Amino acid sequence: MAERRPRVVIVPPGGAGLQQALSRLVTQETVVTALEDNALYAAKSLLGDGEANELLPFGSCVGRFAAMCGDTGLPRLTGPQSLHIVQRAAAEFPFSNVLHMAADSAGLARNIANTLTELRYHRFELDDLRLAADSCDDPVSATRLGRLADLYGAYIEQTRAANREFASARAEFCLRQTSARPFPYRHLLVVLTGRRSPIYDEWIQWLAGQGIRVDCLLAAWLKSSAFAYEAAWASSLGDVDDWTEELSGAENWTSRLFSDSGSDSGCRLAVRHETMGDPLSECEWVIRGIQSLLQSGAEPGSIGVFVRGGQETVPVFLSAADRLGLAVAGRRASPLHANGFVSVTLELLHAMAGADIRRMRQPLSNSYFRLPPSARDSLEKALVALQAGHPEPWEGFAALVGENEETAWLGQLADWRRRALDSAKPVRVWAEMLHTLWSRTPVLDHSVSGPRESVERDQKAWTVMQRTIRDATLSYRSGSELDFAGFVSLADGLWKDEQIVWESEQAAIRLCTSPNELTGFDHLFCMNMLEGTLPRRRRQDPVLDDIDRAILNAACPGNEPLPGSEVDAQRERGLFASICASARRTLTFSHADAGEERDNIATFYLEEVKSVVPSYTALAHPRSMLTPPADECRNSPDRALCDALSQPRIDFLPARLQTERARAAVRPDFSKSVSVYELAQAASCGFRSSVGNRTIFRTPDRNLPISLMRGLPSEAALVRQPSKTEAKAVLLALAEEKLAEHLHRLDDWEAVLFRDAVDRIIQGWVDREFAARELLGLDEYRLVEGLETRKELKGDPPIHLSVKFDAIYESGPHRIGFLYRGYVPRYLSNAGDDIESSLLAALLLFSLGSKPHTDFAVMVDSLEGDRAVLTKNKDARWLARSFWQSGIFHTSFVSESGEYQDRNIDSHFQEAINRARRTLTLAESRPSPGNQCDHCGLGDLCRSHREFGEQQSMFDGVGL
Repeated sequence: MAERRPRVVIVPPGGAGLQQALSRLVTQETVVTALEDNALYAAKSLLGDGEANELLPFGSCVGRFAAMCGDTGLPRLTGPQSLHIVQRAAAEFPFSNVLHMAADSAGLARNIANTLTELRYHRFELDDLRLAADSCDDPVSATRLGRLADLYGAYIEQTRAANREFASARAEFCLRQTSARPFPYRHLLVVLTGRRSPIYDEWIQWLAGQGIRVDCLLAAWLKSSAFAYEAAWASSLGDVDDWTEELSGAENWTSRLFSDSGSDSGCRLAVRHETMGDPLSECEWVIRGIQSLLQSGAEPGSIGVFVRGGQETVPVFLSAADRLGLAVAGRRASPLHANGFVSVTLELLHAMAGADIRRMRQPLSNSYFRLPPSARDSLEKALVALQAGHPEPWEGFAALVGENEETAWLGQLADWRRRALDSAKPVRVWAEMLHTLWSRTPVLDHSVSGPRESVERDQKAWTVMQRTIRDATLSYRSGSELDFAGFVSLADGLWKDEQIVWESEQAAIRLCTSPNELTGFDHLFCMNMLEGTLPRRRRQDPVLDDIDRAILNAACPGNEPLPGSEVDAQRERGLFASICASARRTLTFSHADAGEERDNIATFYLEEVKSVVPSYTALAHPRSMLTPPADECRNSPDRALCDALSQPRIDFLPARLQTERARAAVRPDFSKSVSVYELAQAASCGFRSSVGNRTIFRTPDRNLPISLMRGLPSEAALVRQPSKTEAKAVLLALAEEKLAEHLHRLDDWEAVLFRDAVDRIIQGWVDREFAARELLGLDEYRLVEGLETRKELKGDPPIHLSVKFDAIYESGPHRIGFLYRGYVPRYLSNAGDDIESSLLAALLLFSLGSKPHTDFAVMVDSLEGDRAVLTKNKDARWLARSFWQSGIFHTSFVSESGEYQDRNIDSHFQEAINRARRTLTLAESRPSPGNQCDHCGLGDLCRSHREFGEQQSMFDGVGL
């Protein structure tokens, strides 16, 4: 080998030094690469078109030189594939081995894969791990190292069986070459970032020895303790050429950080430290600062925003930027599941994997299908009919869609489902089938017809979806097969853990989430500057901790030592200095005072900046300060909000129908029957009465509503079931049918809890039903089903009441009406507390009272597990000897006290009835807050809800 070594050029931290060095070193013969992809992306943005011969990712660069050396090469093992190989190897271990958990834990498998990669980069082989385990005196470490060695061996075997090779194997192949080779390249420039990998350092040195001029760019201050790691890296890699003094000039204040050098009086940088009340306020005030700079003449390309740990901050920032009218560019990562194209694909797969064809309504209504409204509505109705009456609903679906030219292509999906259900298949075959899911359908065409940025996200998402399934083939034995439901479950789990990285180039203001992306800005905003974010807390490797690393380093002194957690902790200082060096004129640090769960603490690194920079200003934006002063508002949303806040507070006007046409639409036809529910609601709230009964409004599902179960006892004809066993079987069958099209919206554990709740409700219905039969002696009564009672309330206009009970039992002068739904009023006589429930109960009793029936009662059941008997008189011995400890609550209209001795229900509630009559006649739908708000789900519409429309449980939201 030649003695020629690579040259390591040291440039000032921050993008300005990197840009100047690139402009000096890059020629038409230069191939530019970087150890990390985001650093290569930054170099690409700094270089003009055509300045370099080529820009290559580092792995591709190594592979190209290995191929020129004669390496035929197997496909390279990627990071996601490595994870699946670990899971496949861990699955062979016994349950007693803790590493077996990696077979089912993607997080543990990912940590193991990263640790094994680090071992390879430091040239630690399988025998080295075994040697360290055998020579270790600590039994715990010996066991850990031994188990890791066993997994490493299985991992290597599985990689070979999959016909893959490690990325580092290509570098090793080059290093094994004993003779010089004539390469067509003359100059290679490597941007050094991140953690060093000794094997790639050797490869770079080998390449320099082949006669190629190799320059390595490393951003650091060699004399600063914050960059001790980078200084050691540079001296071990090649000949160091320090350009920092030449390229930085007087702008070297960041070299004084974390030292005793004192303040830099020549620093012209203005530093601001801004504190906001919460993360959203932080985003909004940073955006306002950017807009202020733009209006003062700053170029958009000279402004940058840096966010570390931006998984939570970036979405909020982008939303605030969109609201305030600021366009932002940059590379962003978002969960794959959040993509609309992924969502519609998962909805379709879940629908097709089940037997209930009604689940197809969700994907068919998605905008990616673009079905005409008329065709979609008719399809949704047809799906319900097919499920109810067709022996093979999916075959009927294929025939149905073929009759209409607009929906004929949906038959391809039915055909795809038929092939998917034919038999269980290997994951490899499922990957091929997924590729053809949207074939011969217009969905893919629809996905590429929107805005360019959305199209790119959908295309990347579709690529990632297919790639993850293909990678998952490595986790399974060659003979393993999955049925359709198993494949859908696998895809759902894999896609939940994936992310897509996409770029937005619509604006010049850049949002950076990695220090490598900071290319130098006149004005830089650094957000989320908190303890735990920068610097991050010291954290040991969960697979190979510092003690194990020290044992391994001692056992193999000839290898480059594995770094401990203290190295990463020390490098945080250099990272902070690099961020500060990326600003030339102004540098703004910001953070929120409080997060969702705790108060925040600003990073103590800011004290270092304060001790060095002479121009340091601290500013706090109180939580109550939602906008700047009126004369400083620079965008229309802020001006509108400021104007609204400066004016006297205006309460919401209650909702009210103002036109006669609208009132006529909700006014009952008094010549026909009026439901007792509508009349009772009108006595308490006109809005609840009209919206709930005349507009057919349904409260949106905030969760999967348990109220789906309300009609089950009537549908199951519970009153006619002869035994508990038969009653429960019928109720469970009906419940399963109703839940089939809803449970897919829940996770598995949520579905289990929901089914348990349904089982308890049904068991309660059955127990209370047969207990009531025994208590009331219903065997002596005659059952009258489907009877609709009618009564008239005199007045102007007269009101014809109608009530349909689920069952009515009659025996001589006695009559009992059964209702399996509704709210159970505890004290019927206390009308002042809840006029709606009391009036409703009174009207129910009133409707049952007719000759020859002089004794009457209403039995009310509820989802909440209560059953009550409502009677007119306190004395109900005709009904049961005693209700004590029976589980049935008895309440009467006439109390024992003297206050409620009026035995005429009509006259006792005359005022409430007259109020309800006026409300129904006026038909203004005017809301009246009261106790009825506790079981009303319309508060968000009426804007007068006493609890601001919030529902307290999943049992709320469905009125009487």
